[in-house]
Amino acid sequence: MILRLRNLKRSIFTELAIPASKSISNRCLIIQALSDKEFEIRNLAPSSDTILMKDALSNDGSELNLQNAGTTFRFLTAYMSLVGREVTLTGTDDMKRRPIGPLVDALKQLGASIDYLEKENYPPIKINSNKLHGFKASVSANISSQYVSALLLIAPCLPNGLELELKGEILSRPYLEMTIALMKEYGVEVAWNSNTLMVQPQKYIAKNTVIEGDWSSASYWYGLAALSDEAKITLKNLSTKSVQGDKVVAEMMKEFGVDTIENGDLVIKKAKDFKPKENLSFDFRQYPDLALTVAVVAAGLGVNCELTGLHALPIKESDRLQAVCTELQKLEYDCSIINDNALQVKASKPILEPKELVNTYHDHRIALAFSLLNFEHRYLEIEEPDVINKSYPNYWNDLKEAGFDLKFYD
Repeated sequence: MILRLRNLKRSIFTELAIPASKSISNRCLIIQALSDKEFEIRNLAPSSDTILMKDALSNDGSELNLQNAGTTFRFLTAYMSLVGREVTLTGTDDMKRRPIGPLVDALKQLGASIDYLEKENYPPIKINSNKLHGFKASVSANISSQYVSALLLIAPCLPNGLELELKGEILSRPYLEMTIALMKEYGVEVAWNSNTLMVQPQKYIAKNTVIEGDWSSASYWYGLAALSDEAKITLKNLSTKSVQGDKVVAEMMKEFGVDTIENGDLVIKKAKDFKPKENLSFDFRQYPDLALTVAVVAAGLGVNCELTGLHALPIKESDRLQAVCTELQKLEYDCSIINDNALQVKASKPILEPKELVNTYHDHRIALAFSLLNFEHRYLEIEEPDVINKSYPNYWNDLKEAGFDLKFYD
């Protein structure tokens, strides 16, 4: 399926509820499974990743296909090892190229028995019935914060707790801080001293909760506001006091003329007659999910922009670093990769009628980010529009409600 997207007005005035955070939802589902008492989680994320997590936790089968849900796969690897369940975890071909080795190595230090069924250090894996009993482990923190979060979430349930050494530069630190903040909400204390995390044996306290809106999803509405001539967008279920690191997008988008007003709901507006600086730079070591949004906005506005700290992008759902550069170049924007971990976007003039459609590489964030460029072209065509189900299933409907013209065809 292909989506043709247009908004010739170059303005956007709308009000919508941002979907719940899948990052928070998936963490709360693991905590719920580890709690002695039942509690209610309201407003779970509608994303396919969260649906997979919830279904897997209630599925007693010998094999679980987790598709391309990275957080789900990594969290369940730790959870299944803790409870000593014999199970095979597998996924799509894209999932099979995403490394799991650093997490498996750490779990083996704690007593896990895990076998690779195809390629060493990559899914699929078979978890055997050995229960965890160790106390000390080390894990690479410079590849994915999900390895660390997976270990932290099970740590209070280990017989002797956990002393976890973080090796290398800590990437995506806000996601670790989110994990620790949520654990504290459920009564578990985590001590963080330099590169060591300490968790004593504790019990999660059952507590009903409501999941807040997702700041990563909100970033696309900030991007739309930045690329419009005029915008006022009201976002419900969202707060700048969030535990999510991606709330920093509100600060980043000030550089592109987008203001944030918080008064109950969150209102974002395009500043009138705003002209961005000729040269901008952003470091995404701690906020990798925002990189595509900013790259596309900079390209659309014709701003020279350097995006650094993109180390994690090649091992996401796709090689996002290569993908964003390839697709921007296809639309005749000036974009290049620098030193394998940075992106340079230069001012350029795009073609009004793209000769090719935007490829999504089976990646929700590619589809979501490139949808923002519809203002810069008479129309924009995006393949596999359904990939957004991974994080924001209602996005196309929200765009339609906001006055965008959408046409789906085979």
